Amino acid sequence: MRKKHQPKNTEGGIMKNKDKQTGQSTGLSADSIGSSQAISRHEQQEILKLFVEHVPAVVAMLDRDMKYLACSSRWLSDYGIEQQDIIGRSHYEIFPKIDDRWKDIYNRCLQGASEKSDEDFFVRNDGQKEWLRWEIHPWRTATGQIGGIIIFAEIITERKKTEQALRDSEIQYRRLFESAKDGILILDAETGVIDDVNPFLTGMLGYSKELFIGKKVWEIGFFRDLIANKDNFLELQRKNYIRYEDLPLETADGQQIDVEFVSNVYLVEGKKVIQCNIRNITERKRIENSLREKQADLNRAQTVGQLGSWRMDVRRNVLVWSAENHRIFGIPEGTVMTYETFLKTLHPDDLQYVDKKWKDALKGEPYDVEHRIIVDGNIKWVRERAELEFDDKGAVLGGFGTTQDVTERKKREEELYKLNRALTALSHSNQAMMRATDETEYMNEVCRIIVEDCGYKMVWIGFAKNNDGKTVCPVASAGFDEVYFENTSADTEDAQGPSEKVIFAGEMCFCKDMLADPEFKHWRKQALRRGYTSSVVLPLMDRNRAFGVINIYSKEPDSFSDAEMNLISELVGDLAHGIMELRLRNLHTQIEAALGKSEKRYRALFDSMTEGFALHEIICNKEGIPCDYRFLEINQAFEKLTGLKRKDVLYKTHNEILPDDDPKWLECYGKVALTGEPIEFENYSAPLKRHYQVFAYCPAPRQFAVIFMDISERKQAEAILNRDKETLKRIVKEGSEKLLEVQVELERAKRLSDIGTLASTVAHELRNPLAAIIISAAIIRRRSNDEAIEKQLRNIDKMVDESDQIINNLLFYSRLRSPHHKNIAIYDIIDECVKNQSRQIKKKMQFKRNFNLLKDVMMNADPVQMKEVFHNLLHNAADAVSDDCGEVEILGSDHHEFIKIHIKDNGHGIDARDKEKVFDPFFTTKAKGTGLGLTVCNQIVSMHGGSIDIESETGKGTIVTIVLPKRDRFR
Repeated sequence: MRKKHQPKNTEGGIMKNKDKQTGQSTGLSADSIGSSQAISRHEQQEILKLFVEHVPAVVAMLDRDMKYLACSSRWLSDYGIEQQDIIGRSHYEIFPKIDDRWKDIYNRCLQGASEKSDEDFFVRNDGQKEWLRWEIHPWRTATGQIGGIIIFAEIITERKKTEQALRDSEIQYRRLFESAKDGILILDAETGVIDDVNPFLTGMLGYSKELFIGKKVWEIGFFRDLIANKDNFLELQRKNYIRYEDLPLETADGQQIDVEFVSNVYLVEGKKVIQCNIRNITERKRIENSLREKQADLNRAQTVGQLGSWRMDVRRNVLVWSAENHRIFGIPEGTVMTYETFLKTLHPDDLQYVDKKWKDALKGEPYDVEHRIIVDGNIKWVRERAELEFDDKGAVLGGFGTTQDVTERKKREEELYKLNRALTALSHSNQAMMRATDETEYMNEVCRIIVEDCGYKMVWIGFAKNNDGKTVCPVASAGFDEVYFENTSADTEDAQGPSEKVIFAGEMCFCKDMLADPEFKHWRKQALRRGYTSSVVLPLMDRNRAFGVINIYSKEPDSFSDAEMNLISELVGDLAHGIMELRLRNLHTQIEAALGKSEKRYRALFDSMTEGFALHEIICNKEGIPCDYRFLEINQAFEKLTGLKRKDVLYKTHNEILPDDDPKWLECYGKVALTGEPIEFENYSAPLKRHYQVFAYCPAPRQFAVIFMDISERKQAEAILNRDKETLKRIVKEGSEKLLEVQVELERAKRLSDIGTLASTVAHELRNPLAAIIISAAIIRRRSNDEAIEKQLRNIDKMVDESDQIINNLLFYSRLRSPHHKNIAIYDIIDECVKNQSRQIKKKMQFKRNFNLLKDVMMNADPVQMKEVFHNLLHNAADAVSDDCGEVEILGSDHHEFIKIHIKDNGHGIDARDKEKVFDPFFTTKAKGTGLGLTVCNQIVSMHGGSIDIESETGKGTIVTIVLPKRDRFR
């Protein structure tokens, strides 16, 4: 479809429209831009080009030779030609495969025609078919000559795909149509001709499908009661909807059935159709009739029992109520009732209305009223109907009436009313959002809409100040002249207003009755003075954070229903979105203004930077791998830090300028340009003989920018520092080792000095009497041959030997010297100690030898001291096991720098309280012993740079672990 238009008025070389009332030009022109500022025509043209380029539409401007003068960014992106510079090039060059019919259209427009199409297709250069909506108009020069054409377009391919999806859904609809359990007729909305009928309807009526198709609906006899003639069909066309609850139909076999008939008018592919749904309700009608009969019986029973009935004797002013009436009004039976008593039960707002209706009824008018009553402080709605009784002369005697409680129905009606007004407010607020340009005006407009459309007393909007939501500042309101809001700066925590609570929690808050709600006591006086009895506060949310609130006040208590609040909440959500959208628009305007200023500041900063800056584009080979990069821009600091001049660098490649440079530069920069990930690194440039610290980032696809500093002097300083650091480390290490050796020697000398003095004294004092005992025993042995005496002498010898061993241990410990290191075979030493211990032990026990891994292992240690260690440990283990089933296992393992030996026994173990003391000198749990064995072992192992550890549990045995370095650590 194409439509021709007359060309618009032109002025200044650009099309302009004129206001119909003022005649003033309202279009944009090169002459109008800068009319208040002295700018050149060239600058005007640049501004126009920028306007066209950034307009959010698909638009292009061409001259009479079909060469591009300007185009929008959307034109380039939608037609897939972003990478081309099309200005000054022919449209036919850009789209060489364009169809001839487009050329005809362009030629007609160049002759002065304006054409458009709501649905057309265009084949892109890549062969892809695009659907589009377009308009083409000529543009005229200042002299009125046609200078070329302007093309406006919109890609609608996605819409076409949607239409195809709709056609697919038609198939699904057909299946539903065929399987529906209601009769369905499809009519042409213009002619009334039946287009389709489903199987259920033909089966229900007993007629064939052919009887329906192609006929007008009023021509079919059994539908005449539904749409009796063409006039009624026109009425259906006008209303677009018709419904009959109970209509008779006659089937093909003469059976009378009741049907429910509903018709709707809707569009199918731009064409109006009428769908008639016909449901057989014969059985339902039978049930309903039965229910009505039962209801009639029930009503008669209520009349007989005077349920909800009353009688008024006008002459005596006596009112008689049934028990049900007393229940409805909440007045005890037996209460004397008069007309005035009845009036006292009425709601104050309905009193005059009901009184007038009753007085009109006394004059002959019908009495059928709905009104409110107050029952126990609650409001009820009732419907009262009455028939008046007159005497023979026509004078009123009184009336008989009924009372029906219609409270629930009125609540539903009230709810429906509130929903309808909330929907109206929602629609009006959306319209306000669409046309809003100022935030405050928009918020005041929404407040006014809620007050007027929803009937609330007052509405105000407040924003949270930047103090954790402790203060809400009103910014818009409607409903009264005086400013009202909660005193949100109250000092006490219990005075925190509903607005602050909503800001904090992000959820709506109700006050259903201000008279009774204790949390509203601080604001009750102000609210009641203005006629407010209930309120609701809703949050204005942005990204899950409440930035403000909207307060709604009502003159009715408990005035806010859930269903209405759902719609109000949607309105408030739209309001919050509209506020943020307006702020974004304003921010966008401010940013655009700031961009111009920042461009100048950027250029000054760029030229004054002390760091070097360069912008490059990456160059890739056929495989997409970076192989070089080109310099696009550099600053003055770049020249200073590299020694390269601007004229020698710009638009040249890195390989041309520095062919022998480190490949790492290209590797790092290529990764940044292709992945977009920034990088910071340091590298040395051999051609420039300098070290650089570089930060690189990707400002645009396939580009990278670098900011760098010359760190050559820092690198030289670091090299000197590293060299001095290693020297210092070596000196400190050597000093520490010597200090450690001196400390070990001092500790050992002090300990040996103390124990040596003790040991010398003990040895001297004990060995003299032991010598006398030995001599005396020898004399007795020579003079006596008595076996009993010989036995005692052997015990004396044993005790003397044990005492001598104790003295030897004391002397060994006191004379303990630094190890005399030799290369020894540790396996042989352990093996010798095991064999010696096996010979000396008198128990029936077993030694398990599992240290073969130590064969051929050589280590640097004192062999005498090593024998002393393993002798003491094996002796202790043998002492700990039982006489009949004792077992000692020796395990050995070889590691890179040390060996590890485990001596395990199944003896009685060591008590947990004694484990910490086992290495203390003179500590022992044996009846006979010095308590120096483990002390000596620990001392020897420590002097060899090793460690000894004991694991033991009472009743389960002991594991002694010795770790010895293969080389002397203290050398």
